[in-house]
Amino acid sequence: MLITRRSLFTMLVLAPALQLAGCEDLVLFGGDVEIRMRNASTYTLLDVRVEFPGGLVIYGDIDAGRSTSYRVVELAYGYAYVEAAVDGRTLRLVPIDYVGEDYLKAGSYTYELGVYGDGQSLTHRLVRD
Repeated sequence: MLITRRSLFTMLVLAPALQLAGCEDLVLFGGDVEIRMRNASTYTLLDVRVEFPGGLVIYGDIDAGRSTSYRVVELAYGYAYVEAAVDGRTLRLVPIDYVGEDYLKAGSYTYELGVYGDGQSLTHRLVRD
């Protein structure tokens, strides 16, 4: 491996400075945020779509008690806009705002989705895997 002045500067100065600033997940470990959905309800969730700040991810249908595969998400908070159909009704979780929230750090996460009120409303819980 060829070590240039630029790579030496990055390794010795820039990387530690960014790590001290709280950017270690982005700089040293690739920065991937992976999110999957888990259906914690007794209903089948159809056409699950999640709108993250980094873009729309379509998770599709999720049977009761099942989880999807992880998807790499560019930017995400601990909650997001979620849309799913249950028994012919479209249910939505709509964030009011993200004021005071921080982006998720690199890692794997699960959004556990629940349904309550006889299939009337979605619930959400974030789990760091």
